[in-house]
Amino acid sequence: MKLKDYIKTIPLEERDVFSAKCGTSFAHIRNIAYGYKKSGESLCINIERESGGTVKCEELRPDVDWKYLRGTFTTFKLETTKPSPDPEAELSPATPGIGKMLITDTSDRRNEELRNSDRRE
Repeated sequence: MKLKDYIKTIPLEERDVFSAKCGTSFAHIRNIAYGYKKSGESLCINIERESGGTVKCEELRPDVDWKYLRGTFTTFKLETTKPSPDPEAELSPATPGIGKMLITDTSDRRNEELRNSDRRE
């Protein structure tokens, strides 16, 4: 729910109490609700808490990475199929699947090419 809609549901005599619990004045909350001011992150958290989760931090400040702060983000782990001691190992194209990359050790192929070229000479 938008903050503007939420504060309209709060009875007039309880608006100052709500604001005090959030740690600010009702005038400041009204300015945020109508887009005149930007809420700080801690105030977003206080508003979400005091509204019982009705007004979400993501609604107040969509520019903040709330998924990271909430611990609901997804991480990707880089997986290798075979560690390569060869610093010139080629990176193969990523395999189907998110976050995976194969590292191919080409040293055996290079050695085979050298052996073949020695045989030709």
